[in-house]
Amino acid sequence: MVDDHSSDRGFFCMDLVGHITDDPQFDGSWEYWHLRFYEAKTRQCKYADICARHAKTISRLSQKPLQLKLFN
Repeated sequence: MVDDHSSDRGFFCMDLVGHITDDPQFDGSWEYWHLRFYEAKTRQCKYADICARHAKTISRLSQKPLQLKLFN
């Protein structure tokens, strides 16, 4: 499976750290941490519905026209 959003560019979100550590399912494992960051990096964040930063970003992006990629 190819995902354009899974490049090796860095990604970090302090709000995500807070959501992960507050999550009762968080068991302290690297696998859980990595999974949540991977999901957020690929725009499938588990905490999107409760995250103020995500809501602000989506509202800002919805006001701007998006140019479609014509060439890969």
